[in-house]
Amino acid sequence: MANISLTAPKLGRKRDAPKLAELLCACAKEIDLNDDTCKPENRQKLEKILGQECSQRQLWTINQKDNIVGLLILNNFTVCGVKLHEIRYIAVDPDFRCKGIGPTLIRYTQAKRGVRGIQAEASNDHSKHVLMKCGFEPTGECSARGHPKLFWQRASRRHINQ
Repeated sequence: MANISLTAPKLGRKRDAPKLAELLCACAKEIDLNDDTCKPENRQKLEKILGQECSQRQLWTINQKDNIVGLLILNNFTVCGVKLHEIRYIAVDPDFRCKGIGPTLIRYTQAKRGVRGIQAEASNDHSKHVLMKCGFEPTGECSARGHPKLFWQRASRRHINQ
């Protein structure tokens, strides 16, 4: 495997909204992004939303040179009476998958935000795998906004697969 040089995770920049939108749309199917979101007529709206996420310090990226190869959008969320941090989206460029970018983004935001609980949709098997790799385990489930949600919390250290 060729050695790749990646930046440490950093907050996304509003001016990078077009690149962020490009990455999200490249991963749309895997991250269950609404089909209409990436249509040309909606692209400007997506870029505006991503710019707002950057301004609110909720979007983190990993780059290779000037290319954004991974992103994570995190926010605070309360569901079923429990306050959590929610990973709304985590996307990794298909050419850079299986290089630890997803887990790196999660671990970094855990450290920066003191994340202890994570909410993820129960239907996304890839996200479940990444969360388990980061030392989280499922702790419960409920239905919110008509969708099943599986809750995750950090497991004890002995279960963490680094």
